[in-house]
Amino acid sequence: MAHNDTDILDTQAVADLAGVTTACVRLWAEKQRLKGRRLAGGKGSWVFTRKDVADFLEQRQRDSDPAKGGRPTIG
Repeated sequence: MAHNDTDILDTQAVADLAGVTTACVRLWAEKQRLKGRRLAGGKGSWVFTRKDVADFLEQRQRDSDPAKGGRPTIG
C-alpha cells in the first residue's frame, strides 16, 4: 500500500498528537514501544505512519484506563 505525505508523521507531529515532548517520542521509538523508522543519516530523526501512531495511542489509552484494569502511565 502506497503512502502519501499525510500518512507519514515526524517526531514533532507525534509529540503534538500525544501531548508529550519529542524526547518522549524518540524514547518510545528507541524502546520499540512505538513502531517507526529512523531516517538514514538523521541522527535521532524518526518517521512514523499515521496508522502506527493511532494504534499506539489507542493502546496507550486502553492501558491507562482504570475502568479497563489499566493504570495511568508516564511516558
